Amino acid sequence: MSELSLKYYVSISKGNTELLNTFKALLLSDFKSMDVSFFLAVEDHNVAAMREQLHKISPIAFNLNFSQMLDLIERYRCCDPEEFDKLHVEMKICLAKIYDFLKPD
Repeated sequence: MSELSLKYYVSISKGNTELLNTFKALLLSDFKSMDVSFFLAVEDHNVAAMREQLHKISPIAFNLNFSQMLDLIERYRCCDPEEFDKLHVEMKICLAKIYDFLKPD
């Protein structure tokens, strides 16, 4: 896996640009919702809710071929909560990359 790719969504939309743009808009909306929920959980120190959002993000990041995000999610699962602040900064960077990638043409 490398950087962000719409290859999966291109394949299921069979080249239909309108459908692909719909997928992108839905993905963008989903990520914004998960972003808000994730960082609300961070503010509340609710690790269970954070993990719930990471669980939702993981398959979408996989479909987008976004290895940086998948690696980050794995580090959230394995690390000590003391390290979360550093990971939160990385999460914001990954989300910014996704938002930029999915922005409308």
